[in-house]
Amino acid sequence: MAPPGFDSKDYWGERFATETSFEWLAPSATILEIAAPYLLGDAAPASGPAPSSSSSSSSSPPPPPLRILHLGSGTSDLHSHLRARGFERVTNVDYAPQALVRGRDLERARFGDVRTKYAVADLTRSSRSLEEDLAAADAEEEAAAAGGGGAGGGDGWKMAGRYDAALDKSTADAIACGGDGALRVLAENVWRCLSAEGRGGFWISLSYSATRFDDVRDLFEVQVVRKIPTAKAKPTDPDIFYYGYLLRPKRAGGRGRGDEGNEGS
Repeated sequence: MAPPGFDSKDYWGERFATETSFEWLAPSATILEIAAPYLLGDAAPASGPAPSSSSSSSSSPPPPPLRILHLGSGTSDLHSHLRARGFERVTNVDYAPQALVRGRDLERARFGDVRTKYAVADLTRSSRSLEEDLAAADAEEEAAAAGGGGAGGGDGWKMAGRYDAALDKSTADAIACGGDGALRVLAENVWRCLSAEGRGGFWISLSYSATRFDDVRDLFEVQVVRKIPTAKAKPTDPDIFYYGYLLRPKRAGGRGRGDEGNEGS
């Protein structure tokens, strides 16, 4: 039997036609646990705790809400976990439109409405950037809203622009199945979208490979921040791990960033 075509749009289209929910490698709570110290390190979510009376007198404005890219969202509920923690400026991207339908359904079932955003975007394509796909999704959303048929989501902010964080659960693994250069295209797309302001953006990726990002170290500082042991059928089975990566973009990466002032509002 041939292995699944994890790099094939046809495979995912057929899968998402019937699959309503599935988590790769580990539950969403696991990657959120890995990401939480970095998500909460410099800015609380917009709907976080109200400032105390002492802090409210400060002249410093509150930090803007974090913008998070959910890469290859599929039928995961990671976006719902993020929203439950107060992070609502989440853009779920997948190249299978049916996956985004499933994502909206999951969010609406949990919260009664849709506030995160959804964009059809091909992370494997070098001829058109993720930035272009997000701008196109903004235009489609505006057109739908003008016609009274919007899919819902968000508070007026735009999907195009820089992001503070990117998260994926095995999306990088699936794209790497596309052979030489496939993961590089993904990495360049993420690198361009991550913020260059302040501490800069970061990417948290959960992967089954201990060497997944070795070939993109010119773009990112790569660190394994968590090793997750997998279940064993027998005590004598070898130790196998999933790897939680933290990637921080290098400022002198392989592609120019263009207009650094293009922050989504």
